[in-house]
Amino acid sequence: MAGALLHLNSTTVLASLQENQPRVHLPEKTANRRVLVLGGTGRVGGSTAIALSKLCPDLRIIVGGRNREKGAAMLAKLGENSEFAEVNIDNVKSLEAALNVFDSPFYFADDTLVFCGASKVQLLHLNWILMWFEAMSGLRINLDKSELIPVGCVNNVEELAAAIGCKVGSLPTSYLGLPLGAQYRSRAVWDGVEERMRKKLARWKSQYISKGGRITLIRSGALERKIHLVRWELVCLEKDNGGLGVKSLSILNKALLCKWSWRFAMEREAFWNQVIRGKYGEEQGGWSSKEARGEGHGVGLWKTLRKEWEVVKSRLVFVVGNGKRIKFWKDIWCGDEPLCVSFPSLFALAVSKDAWVKDVWRKQIQQGVDDRVIWRETNCGKFSVKSLYKSLVSAHPISFPSSAIWKVSMQPRVSFFGWEATWGKTLTLDQLQRRGWALANRCYLCQRHEESIDHILLHCDKVRTLWVLLYSMFGVQWVLPATVKETLSGWNGSFVGKKRKGVWKASPLCLFWTVWKTRNKVAFEEEELSIQRLKASFVYFLWSETKRSIKDGPSTLVDFVGWVASR
Repeated sequence: MAGALLHLNSTTVLASLQENQPRVHLPEKTANRRVLVLGGTGRVGGSTAIALSKLCPDLRIIVGGRNREKGAAMLAKLGENSEFAEVNIDNVKSLEAALNVFDSPFYFADDTLVFCGASKVQLLHLNWILMWFEAMSGLRINLDKSELIPVGCVNNVEELAAAIGCKVGSLPTSYLGLPLGAQYRSRAVWDGVEERMRKKLARWKSQYISKGGRITLIRSGALERKIHLVRWELVCLEKDNGGLGVKSLSILNKALLCKWSWRFAMEREAFWNQVIRGKYGEEQGGWSSKEARGEGHGVGLWKTLRKEWEVVKSRLVFVVGNGKRIKFWKDIWCGDEPLCVSFPSLFALAVSKDAWVKDVWRKQIQQGVDDRVIWRETNCGKFSVKSLYKSLVSAHPISFPSSAIWKVSMQPRVSFFGWEATWGKTLTLDQLQRRGWALANRCYLCQRHEESIDHILLHCDKVRTLWVLLYSMFGVQWVLPATVKETLSGWNGSFVGKKRKGVWKASPLCLFWTVWKTRNKVAFEEEELSIQRLKASFVYFLWSETKRSIKDGPSTLVDFVGWVASR
């Protein structure tokens, strides 16, 4: 039996539970684990027992304490999967009751949590209990696996650990594979997860990577200087604004935190809401709690949540009922902005700048109807994390030809290359020079001009033959703009007819991809450039990418060329 002497900072666990309500199901071999929590009727021990029952529904919890009434109340909170035993570690006479707990076959606990004061007497009593249990049961308690973990400042912790014969631990720690005792925003919470993932990846590498792959990994140390093509903020923008639609974790987290400010404003009858209002008070008509000030006041979790109230408030519209909770000048209830902003001169003359609507508005108001708020980022008027995230990300719209890239029936890698080329972030020679590479800059195709993405895709003499071929196939005349972005922005297909519009819209991306693949073969495989092969590759790739979207289209490449030329 492995005993555990743990002092747990259960406040951290409960704060995490209130926010996320996780459920942890133990593995099959530990699904019937039993944990004995001595001191489980106190504030810290009881909170930990409740936290463990919510985290691990399959866990059997035995609560030991001196007060039978508190024990009954604790069992009501823990549910059916729990038991109570009357134990008082402070009193030597009650040690017999503690022995009865250990002696019962039902109470054979896989782990034991003991909560007690920093008292040598209490630990000596506990040591006697453990020794008597060993004598009665024939089992041995492994104190090498046990820890004495102090909470707060305990000066003689080494002396106390020596009295019972175990080692000294510290917070944060882990229990049943879960991090306990760390601050809710601490990176230490993820240390165990990161370590486990590293071990799994290391095992995977050793089993599946070939010898050649291992040599590549060893040599990759010389390439640790990574090349970042695009800012992460740009990647996290919506596709319509020039990004890739990847969620920004910081903005998403902000939107999730704001959800609690919305819930505080709407769920006034909820028990947790009443607790927060009782501790911090309320302001602004009861729509939010008072801000916790100072380092020593207030739980850090709610202090962080409260900071996001202004983000929520700026996106609320107040609907007047009885007018008792809406500020006449400072809340948005008439128009799209507060009256203090719409009429600053009148606001400056106002005697009571924090007056309520019912005190100023002379029009008949609805006495029996409460004031309410509407979330103006959605049509239904209800808060959603998605709407707030979109509002925070789309604060500054960017002009970008997203429809010419993402709304075309094309392979994702081709569209992605078009996105890179539009931003001018492909690794052409000029980009490598900007990143400190010492090399000569000459276009691999024409060998006359410096290589840039606009040159190699639009203005290179060899590539112009592809553009001339494309225009002749569709029977149009076109003057190429200066940049890739301008080219895609003006690439509409209204004049080519509805039948050929899909092929026309896919043409520039297919041309870009063909040119880039040919450029790389010339640069890295020393392949000789052939204009005829380049033209054939472009036409074939255009046909292969668009034939699936053409209804009753041509079945051969020759028929495809004739079909494109027909009006």
